[in-house]
Amino acid sequence: MSPTLVATLMVTIAITPTPVGASQCVLPPADGSDVIPSPATLVGTIQSTQAGHLWVLPRSDEKAQRVDLVKSTDIFTVYGSGFEDRLRSGLKVRIWFVDCVIPKHGVPVAAVVEVCPIATDPCPTE
Repeated sequence: MSPTLVATLMVTIAITPTPVGASQCVLPPADGSDVIPSPATLVGTIQSTQAGHLWVLPRSDEKAQRVDLVKSTDIFTVYGSGFEDRLRSGLKVRIWFVDCVIPKHGVPVAAVVEVCPIATDPCPTE
């Protein structure tokens, strides 16, 4: 391969733009660091809990959505403390799905569930 061709390929690769719509999923950390997370995939109120999943009533919808919880799902309050064993109906939550996207098929899996445990403290909207 000639040096000119190599240089041309390197420049082409360096200036190739990111595809439109491609984004990075940034999950919120539990420690409250300065990381700015991606917007939550689902914001709402827990309607019911069962082993391995939640039913969440979105703020803008009247139909509850099932969200699966897996071993790797992080669950904490907006203050950063763990909350795994205290999920219950009526709690406000912000949820980030795996890869920050709503799956086209199947039940979404939560990567992070952020709980707003005190009724007088509104859950952040984004």
